[in-house]
Order: sequence, then C-alpha cells, then structure tokens
Amino acid sequence: MRDWVQRHNALGLEFANACGRLVGLPVTGAFFLVSNSVLHRSRAEPFEGPVSRLERVPLQ
Repeated sequence: MRDWVQRHNALGLEFANACGRLVGLPVTGAFFLVSNSVLHRSRAEPFEGPVSRLERVPLQ
C-alpha cells in the first residue's frame, strides 16, 4: 500500500511540475519582457514628463 502511495505521489508531482512548466513559462517570459522593457526605458532616459520630452524633439 505504501509503495502505491509513493508511486501515486511521484506521478502527481510530475504532473504538477509539467503543469507548472506549461503555465509558468509564458507567465515568467511575459514578466521578464515587461520588466526588461521598463528597466531599459528607465535606464535609457530619466523620466522628466511628456512636455520636456516633446521640447527635446527638433521642430521642422
């Protein structure tokens, strides 16, 4: 009986790991994309507000 319980738990863990991988990969990928873009944007230019950013654009 204990052997069956251990086998059942191992299968459950494998199934949970597979589900976690399936669900977690897109979520963590999206999170890393968002955090990288936010970090890159904040590193590229300090936030000064929309007006000063528009003033820096040369008007033709």
